[in-house]
Amino acid sequence: MKRLIAVLAALALCLGMTVPALAAEEPWIFTGDGASVSNAFPFEDVGGGAWYHDAVSYVYYHGLMNGVSSTSFSPNSNITRQDICVIFYRYAKNYSGKTLSTKTTAFTDDSKIASYAKDAVHAMKKIGVITGYTDGSFNPTGYATRAEVAAMFQRMYEWLYGEIMRFSVKNTELDNIFAATKQMKCL
Repeated sequence: MKRLIAVLAALALCLGMTVPALAAEEPWIFTGDGASVSNAFPFEDVGGGAWYHDAVSYVYYHGLMNGVSSTSFSPNSNITRQDICVIFYRYAKNYSGKTLSTKTTAFTDDSKIASYAKDAVHAMKKIGVITGYTDGSFNPTGYATRAEVAAMFQRMYEWLYGEIMRFSVKNTELDNIFAATKQMKCL
C-alpha cells in the first residue's frame, strides 16, 4: 500500500497537486572491500529543499519514473497519457506479483506511441486501466485530464486488489440527524 501511495503522490506531483513529503529511500551500493557509497540523486532541478524532493526520490529509486534526461526531472512539466501508463506498468510489473500481457488490439493511433511506452500502453489497455477514446484512438502524447487520471487510479486499484473501489458518502449519524429534523418539520 505504501508503494501505491508513493505512485499516487508522484502522479499528484506531476498534476500540480500538493502532497505531504514522503521519506526518501535511497539505495546503497556496496563495494567489494566492504565500504559503502550512497547512490547519488541525479536530478539537478529537484533541490533537496523542494517540497516534492522525497516523492521524486522515491519514484526514481523504486524504478517507477525516470527523468527527462540523466540530470533533469522537469518537475513542473505536464505528464502525457503514455507516460502515466509507463508509471502504472512499472509498478504493476515490479510490485504487484501479477503477470502482464502486452498483446492486445492496437489503438488507431498506435504508431504515435513512443517505443519506450508501447508495451506499457498495451498492457494497461489489456488489463482495463485505459480504454482510449470512442474513435479508437489513445492520444499518447496528449496530457491526461485529472478525471482521466482518477479513472485510471480506480481501475488500477481494482486490478491490483480484485475489489471495486467505491466510496460512500453515507454518514449514519448525519442521516439520523436529518431524519429527526425532517420529522420535526425543521427541513
